[in-house]
Amino acid sequence: FIFNHIMIFGLKYFKQNNYLILSVAILVMIVPFKLYKKNKEGLVKWEEAQRIPFNFKNEKYETYEIAYEILQANQYFLNDYCGYLLSSGSQDSAISIAKANKRFMNKYELSMLLGKAYYERKDFAFSKSYFIKANNIIPNRFLPLAHLMEIEIESSNLKAAILIAKKIIEMPVKVTSPQVDLIKQNAKRIINR
Repeated sequence: FIFNHIMIFGLKYFKQNNYLILSVAILVMIVPFKLYKKNKEGLVKWEEAQRIPFNFKNEKYETYEIAYEILQANQYFLNDYCGYLLSSGSQDSAISIAKANKRFMNKYELSMLLGKAYYERKDFAFSKSYFIKANNIIPNRFLPLAHLMEIEIESSNLKAAILIAKKIIEMPVKVTSPQVDLIKQNAKRIINR
């Protein structure tokens, strides 16, 4: 009995508001298409920016900026764009974009990026804090420790550098690579000074 009343009410409501329901249905189909189209434009601009040679700095930067307006929530784009800004010497821009969009970025990648940016600005205290954070997020990675060791050497803190070097040497290698071999060689060199 109750089910019949609900069905009758639903049919009356549908007949009275069929234009409303049709409008909502059309809107539900159009909005995702427009978002998809806009996102695709951003991806095309991003790809275009990556293809522009590094020596065309203004054109490359402007193309990245256009893509950034669209892809602000894309963590892969943000990592790439901030990496480009770092490599072009715009540490302040990379830091501000990374911090403004940190909710979209991978925590380890964000910490490494900010650590590198502050290191390039010679702000070793902030750099160190971000590399420590990256090491705490994924403790079996060699790169954060290698950067920490560099900071301690640069800060003339040889005792701390030796402790980090010993930790690097004792770490088991899960995936061998030339980069890991180089980090371990540098750590051995620091210990043997």
